[in-house]
Amino acid sequence: MKFLIADDEQLVRLTIRTILNNYGIENQDIYQAGTGREMLAVLSEHRVDLAFVDIRMPEMTGLEAIRQSIALSGHTSFYILTGYDRFEYAREAISIGVKDFLLKPLETHTVEEILKRERAHQESARRQIRSEFASLVSSALLTGSGSASRPLFCLPCLCTFDRQTDVDLEFFCRCEDVFTSVHTVILPFPHMSYVVFCSAAPFSEKPLLAQIHTLFSSAAESRGWETASAFCFSAAVSPAQLAGAFSTLKRYAAVRLTHGLRRFYTVSPSHPPVSDSRLLPAVLILQLRDDYLGGSYVDYVNHLEQLTAALKNAPDLFGRASLHHINAWLSLCFARPETPLDSPEGFYRHFQALSRHLLSPGEQKMSSLESIIRYTDDHYTEDISVNGLADQFGLTPNYLSAQFKRETGMKFTDYVTGLRLAQAKKLLVESPLQVKQIASRVGYYTTSHFIKAFVRREEMTPLEYRNRYKTVKPEE
Repeated sequence: MKFLIADDEQLVRLTIRTILNNYGIENQDIYQAGTGREMLAVLSEHRVDLAFVDIRMPEMTGLEAIRQSIALSGHTSFYILTGYDRFEYAREAISIGVKDFLLKPLETHTVEEILKRERAHQESARRQIRSEFASLVSSALLTGSGSASRPLFCLPCLCTFDRQTDVDLEFFCRCEDVFTSVHTVILPFPHMSYVVFCSAAPFSEKPLLAQIHTLFSSAAESRGWETASAFCFSAAVSPAQLAGAFSTLKRYAAVRLTHGLRRFYTVSPSHPPVSDSRLLPAVLILQLRDDYLGGSYVDYVNHLEQLTAALKNAPDLFGRASLHHINAWLSLCFARPETPLDSPEGFYRHFQALSRHLLSPGEQKMSSLESIIRYTDDHYTEDISVNGLADQFGLTPNYLSAQFKRETGMKFTDYVTGLRLAQAKKLLVESPLQVKQIASRVGYYTTSHFIKAFVRREEMTPLEYRNRYKTVKPEE
């Protein structure tokens, strides 16, 4: 939020600025004016969300300055400051749209209440606009056309997550704090999300792209997103062009296999930085991954033949850096090669070996999965993981995860957590063991990790659960 303090007394301006600083508001977000005319000049040059205005200032009263400001800055919330508790002032202030009539000296708790109210109002308004834009964007993606009655400028961004799911991208909405005319639409899909930065008016793409890049890189670093990548158009498009834009981004996104994960890529709509012929092998490797996880043997074999042909026709297609990135992607997101792949023959042997899982009869695959579930039920208190089970049962981690969720309806980690917490609840009620002993017995290495998992699932601490349901006194 941006603030304005308009008062002819410097001490008053300094006092209010200090109060705002104490609530985390930086000086660069606070404008000051000593007269009504200075106030009008600030509002004509800057977007201001909240203004504290003295009722008596040189050259022009605060009320008159607000009356003229509404035409310049209709979205600003105005609050009158005065040392005079006079009803006629309050009545006039309210009549021109002032939010409140505040008596000097302004107290800290009053500012706190105003900030809470204004931030809630601002966020509510933003959510409403986002919802409206989300409807327009969704309609444009479905129909391939925009709204003739409402122009919209859209900067499309595709975020891919080859391993993570249910990724929260709400941090992108912080762009709205800097670019106040821009609103963020987030449409999540499995392993990827469409993000569209929308505005009813034209905007400068370059500074917005820099902000998007900064937010994405910071989130990827702080949240440990090893397989995250972002691909953003360098120029805004119309709603009618959105479907085509995301189609281009999805195809170009294959470049993450050869150029690296956890990076931010800018894509020119008219001049893609990588040709289709150079992208083809990476596109086919992604398709092989999807065929494998979907259990489609025929499609897998066809795409493997296409990949082999593409690599044989251009054996020098991948340089050393590209091969490094491809092997890293395979290890993180699909199936780790026994030795790094560095030749067309090596690629063929690796993917050909994986196809044997798709040839297994359905009963055999189900038998393997049933064995994995039984093993998990028997060994959930141990250090058990998808990677370890995949090695043990001769499967790839991605394949095991996909089949496990398809069979049980939940992710492997959630299944294990459920088993551990079910046993923990039984021990809390029926045994005298201490919480740290129970944590260790059900498979948690630290008590804090156990407590966090318990609270997240049960919405109470283990001790609260024991006190509510206990039948045995705990050990001293």
